Amino acid sequence: MTTYPGWARGRRAITPSPGWGRARRAMTARKLMMRPLMAALLGVCLVSAAGCRDAGEEFSASGTLEVATVAVRAPRLGVVEAILVEEGDVAYQGDPLASLDAELADLEVSAAAAALQVADARAAIGRQSAGGSLVAATADIDTALAAARSALIARQLERAALDIESPIDGVVLGRFFEPGEVVRQGEVLLEMADLEHLALRVWVPARRLKEVAVGETVDISVDALPGEAFRGIVASIADQAEFTPRNVEVEQQGAELLFRVQLTIANRDRRLRPGMTAKASWRNG
Repeated sequence: MTTYPGWARGRRAITPSPGWGRARRAMTARKLMMRPLMAALLGVCLVSAAGCRDAGEEFSASGTLEVATVAVRAPRLGVVEAILVEEGDVAYQGDPLASLDAELADLEVSAAAAALQVADARAAIGRQSAGGSLVAATADIDTALAAARSALIARQLERAALDIESPIDGVVLGRFFEPGEVVRQGEVLLEMADLEHLALRVWVPARRLKEVAVGETVDISVDALPGEAFRGIVASIADQAEFTPRNVEVEQQGAELLFRVQLTIANRDRRLRPGMTAKASWRNG
């Protein structure tokens, strides 16, 4: 059996017990088995701490202010009789904007009215001479009268549509025809926008989405108006994620899935303009 000399002169040699080596090997094995578990626990703690720290910090996303435009289109082929607004004019819903020449439409209304009068006269004569087949004759007369009335109403609505009114409260952004020009059905006469309600579209990282809620109020800052604060409301959150779109600025590192978030911003004093760069900031504590 191997013996070990004493640590100091004069001490007697130490002879280990037979089970000492086995105990030492078992202790070493237990330490090795515990290392992966300790590493995993340390990783969980670090991730949890980072998540708590991340959630408490402010984060922001930038985008460009946008405005929803409305195209005012020609209801039918015709000649532009008048354009009553200029670019930059404010118009309210129901205000007259333009009109098309109504000469042909007036003739069509007159013809439909005359056709209804004829149908009425024929109905009176038919009822007097119906005799025994009164039920069948009455049905035919009622059908003819209904068709004539429907035709007149349709012509009257078409005539009324030639006097074009503003569909919204807004500002005229573009005017594309002048009086005397021929316009086809569906062509855009004017373009309008509601500048009192702007939109801001930003992209939020997936890891931050839990901190965003529809209907919440968010701080808005605008590069062109430094030092001024605005407020926006989260209107919608996209259901599907996407990678960073072009020309989009987000606070992130590397490629990351993003969700599109749409905000609305009140702009009653019209100091904000479409095209301005703005930043939405979320403060969570």
